[in-house]
Amino acid sequence: MTSKDVARFIGKSVWWRKIGYALITATTLREWYIKTKLAKILENKNDNFTFLDAGSGIGQHAIAISEKYQKAKVDGIEWDHEQVEDCNYYVRKTGKDNIRFFQGDLADLEKSEKYDVMLCSSVLEHIDQ
Repeated sequence: MTSKDVARFIGKSVWWRKIGYALITATTLREWYIKTKLAKILENKNDNFTFLDAGSGIGQHAIAISEKYQKAKVDGIEWDHEQVEDCNYYVRKTGKDNIRFFQGDLADLEKSEKYDVMLCSSVLEHIDQ
């Protein structure tokens, strides 16, 4: 099941999205590794850092960071505009102001944009050579 399939199943419901995020984290070993490594990377950071989820999919990593570190500036870039719309809908419904999702191609990311931490998971296999 792809992240797009998961997003379609969850729909626009904030409650179902939260349940979906929890299920993905609890049942996927890769998610556990990502969560563990991010915690290690961020343990010595103050709350005021910038974070990019490159290929954010349904947004579970970016949203988790924005919830835990409320002073952080969190961005999610995703190629699929429907997933970006779904993530931004969730952000609006939950009132988060430290996170945004935008549609784009990682290869076209502005070099002037700087981030303290970047996550790129399950993305490289989708980039054309």
